[in-house]
Amino acid sequence: NFSLLLIPSANIYATLVKGKGGSSNIITVTVVPLYGFSSPVTLSVVSVTPALPGGSTLTVDGAATKILTSANYSTGSEFKVNITSGLTGPQIYTIIVRGSGDGLTSDSEIKLNVQIKNPGWIEI
Repeated sequence: NFSLLLIPSANIYATLVKGKGGSSNIITVTVVPLYGFSSPVTLSVVSVTPALPGGSTLTVDGAATKILTSANYSTGSEFKVNITSGLTGPQIYTIIVRGSGDGLTSDSEIKLNVQIKNPGWIEI
């Protein structure tokens, strides 16, 4: 068996200028093998609640999925959220990342806290 470990934590943040898109900070998703587990593990996002604006992406090393071999378990993969414009207020999202390998799965929950700030100027 195996579990997923999120480094430095299971919380990510994004501060967006109102009307603009942006990105979250990056966390690392690693695999902790248990009882001699050494099969490749595929990392992917299985759910986001509530839904992000259309066109937003959730990536593991820049892709929708990433396969980690046992040699890469401790190095892990970088997880980041790119958010398109369309948010009008702050929001907290719950993201479930799944690791699948050798017929087994392990899920981890990530909280994305998005804050919106005004651009600091007004168009007249």
